[in-house]
Amino acid sequence: MLALLAGNLPAAAALAACTWWLLLAPRLEGGRGAGAVTGGAILTALAVLASRPERVLPRPAVWLALAISVAAFGVAVLAPTGWAGAPTAASYVCASWTTIAVAAAVVRSPKLRNLVLLLVVGGVLIELAESWMAWWGGTDASVPISGTFYWYDPFAAFMLAGTVIGLSYWLRRSGPLALFGLVGAALGSIGMVYSTSRAAIACFAVAIGCVAVGAVWGRGRVGAKRLAIGAAVVGFAVWVIGGPPFFPHRSLPFAGTAGRAAGQSLGQNGSYRLEFWREALTVFRRHPLVGGGYHSLASAAVGHVPPTWSLSPLAHNGYLQALSDGGLLLGVPFLLALAAISWYVVAALIGAVRRRDFSTGGFVVPLCLGALLVHSAVDFDWSYAADFEVVAILAGLVAAARWAAPADGSAAERAAATGRPGARLLSGAVLVGVALLAVAAGVAHNGDFKQSLPIGSSASRSVVHHSTSGGKA
Repeated sequence: MLALLAGNLPAAAALAACTWWLLLAPRLEGGRGAGAVTGGAILTALAVLASRPERVLPRPAVWLALAISVAAFGVAVLAPTGWAGAPTAASYVCASWTTIAVAAAVVRSPKLRNLVLLLVVGGVLIELAESWMAWWGGTDASVPISGTFYWYDPFAAFMLAGTVIGLSYWLRRSGPLALFGLVGAALGSIGMVYSTSRAAIACFAVAIGCVAVGAVWGRGRVGAKRLAIGAAVVGFAVWVIGGPPFFPHRSLPFAGTAGRAAGQSLGQNGSYRLEFWREALTVFRRHPLVGGGYHSLASAAVGHVPPTWSLSPLAHNGYLQALSDGGLLLGVPFLLALAAISWYVVAALIGAVRRRDFSTGGFVVPLCLGALLVHSAVDFDWSYAADFEVVAILAGLVAAARWAAPADGSAAERAAATGRPGARLLSGAVLVGVALLAVAAGVAHNGDFKQSLPIGSSASRSVVHHSTSGGKA
């Protein structure tokens, strides 16, 4: 693996950016803390410069990343809440170019995918380690784990992909990599189950079920044996952690989830979300071009929705959030990019099933990305840069498989550099993207602690926020 990085600047730069986003940024309040996005933006800019995406990726991909970046800052300039929302815009910029940098680096060096996936699993281990003292110190295992995100839903969203990929490593690899995957799956499952996040646990269960079926279908008895061992280890870890010697009294694994359900049923929780979604659409209809601005949903909806509705500055839907905050300016390029990635996910999964290829890269990565895309339709994952970046990194891996370079990559690069119309213009687009990453680094240096609060007028600061399970970040 070290040989892959030696003398390979694109791979090394992309891996450095992924290391920041997966191992370091989550420790800084899930990516909301001071310096979290700044460090990532700088490393992502270097990765983009090193990987030269204009030489190896489809032109529409580069232009779409630039369009999202320009639109994100355009909202901060034109929308009612103004430049105060620029740190949120920085997250869109970083996520767009992280996808491009990872895809370009993996197209150039396909083996880089394995190192990136190890980082995804490693992020789960570090986040659970960061979560342990606060959770253990509470002396009650039924209290949700929230880690450095300080809210259980985005914490669970961050843990999902690494846990599932860890299980896949155990099922398909051997030696130290398999053991590393099993540890990641066991500890990650503890985080998932005790997070009490119902939507994330549901997506996790479906993904785990698909991986289990694939293991048995693809590897027969060998896969079934590995699956049985993995299930036993994971099940034991999840059960034993909830009682002595770790806690004075045993709490069943889903006791916290059941407690939340008793306080607020799925029907009630769904009703709140429907109100948030309708509020987001209301704000979008009132500000169709540039949206209400970042952090504006609660204040912009006041007086335009029934007074009995719960208000939240977060739409609990990443897709509607983009439309509400940024209108068509941000919504069109962002949703277009997500539609393309979603199509890649569906095509990759269908192709993997047809080929009976249930490998980590061919099947599990698009499966995890699909699970996160579904989960983001019912929660506010993308308001945390660390969660947003996990999606961006997995999207880069899925896109790289779609955009795989020809066998003679060097010849293809020379043709791209000299024979493609508009090559210089495309190179200029990449440089503009790097410049916008520099802006992102500057505006986000103090963090985005007020991401979940309305900003702007004094009226917006007087909005009453109703606390719901997941209704308030």
